[in-house]
Amino acid sequence: MKKAPYTIFGKDLDPAAISQMEDAVSLPVAVRGALMPDAHMGYGLPIGGVLAVRDAVIPYAVGVDIACRMKLSVISIPYDDYETHKQTFREAIETRTRFGVGGEFPRPKDHPVMDEDWNISPLVSSLKDTAHKQLGTSGSGNHFAEFGRLMLSRDDLGLKAGEYLAFLTHSGSRARGQRLQSIIQVWPNAFTRNLESP
Repeated sequence: MKKAPYTIFGKDLDPAAISQMEDAVSLPVAVRGALMPDAHMGYGLPIGGVLAVRDAVIPYAVGVDIACRMKLSVISIPYDDYETHKQTFREAIETRTRFGVGGEFPRPKDHPVMDEDWNISPLVSSLKDTAHKQLGTSGSGNHFAEFGRLMLSRDDLGLKAGEYLAFLTHSGSRARGQRLQSIIQVWPNAFTRNLESP
């Protein structure tokens, strides 16, 4: 069986993730793939896996955590200040976000995303209130928020060479993505169109 080419970024990746990617690139619609350094076993495609396909949409390849992302923020505070005041930074994470299944804020946060049009489908519209309460939360699973040291040996990323305090977060759509994905599985024609050329 012919497989589409794929690239592995990183070392010592989860063998189960590699096995899932091997299966994915064996699909007839597969064009190319990639495994990121954080790849681990997923539902169909590995978490941290990327699969390009032709004339197809594979909901489980999109995953249940729509808009899952990682963000690195560089903070203009000397790293030594973090080392001296770790408890203050820890308390900031504990009070400014929520972890765990169902985590939400009693008073929803203000953000322009809540002013966007949520009426693109009845399901999306029905999830707006829950999304508002969970805006700014971290969820569970492999989502996290942590501080660390960023060392730049030369000018890069728009920053001068030096040592910085960095804040790395990983989060996603929470339950909304899973609900949407399950609907796509049941009624795929409601979210797809004929991709063939006329």
